[in-house]
Amino acid sequence: MNYFFYKRFFDIFLSLFLILTLSPIFILIISSYFFFFIGKPFYISNRVGYQGKLFRIYKFRTMVLNAENIGSVVTSLNDRRNIIFGRFLRRTKLDELPQLFNILEGSMSFVGPRPNFKKLVEKYPKSIKKVIYRLKPGLTDFSTLLFTDMDSVVSKKNSEKKYLFYVQPIKNFLIYNYYNKINFITDIKILFFTFFSLLNIISFNKKMLYKFFNIKC
Repeated sequence: MNYFFYKRFFDIFLSLFLILTLSPIFILIISSYFFFFIGKPFYISNRVGYQGKLFRIYKFRTMVLNAENIGSVVTSLNDRRNIIFGRFLRRTKLDELPQLFNILEGSMSFVGPRPNFKKLVEKYPKSIKKVIYRLKPGLTDFSTLLFTDMDSVVSKKNSEKKYLFYVQPIKNFLIYNYYNKINFITDIKILFFTFFSLLNIISFNKKMLYKFFNIKC
C-alpha cells in the first residue's frame, strides 16, 4: 500500500464526512439562490485534471450567468460580474464547498495543485505540465496558503495579466516543490493550516511558508 492508496482512502472518508456534516449549510446556500431569485445555485466548468484530462468542477455560482463569455477567466472580488451574494461566498470560500463532491468522485483530492482552465494551463512551462498531469488537482495546496486572498492580489484591473505574470510563476514554483516533497504528513499540514487560515488565525507570507515547509528558492 503506497501514498496514493492512503490518500484516496482519506479523501473518500473525509469528503463523505464533511458532506454529511455540512449538509445544512449546503441546503441554506442553495435555498438562498431561489429565495432571492438569483438563478441556478451551481457553477460547473471544465478544468484540466489528472493526466491532462478535462473534468467538470463544481462550485456555488458567484457571478452572473455566462460570466466566462463576457470577461476574463481570472476574477476578483470587485469584478462587475459578481452577484452580491457571490461576493460573500467568495470572501468566505464557501463557494468551494461543492468540490467535496469532486473529491468524493475521485476527480480531485483534498491536497494538490489547484485546477485551472485549459487556456491558462497551455501557457504553463512543460516541466510544470508534466508535474500536474501526474497529480490530481486539489482543494488546497501551498499556493492556497500563500494566496489566501487571491481577489485582492489580482484586483479588478488587468486581473488576467497580473495572474499570469505575478501569481502563476510563484504557483509553478510551489507546485514543483510540492511534487518533490509529496507525502502524507505534508498533506495533513497543508490541510491543517488551510483551515486556520480560513478562520484568520494564521496567515503565511512567502518567507514563513518557505521556512516552515523547508522550501528552498
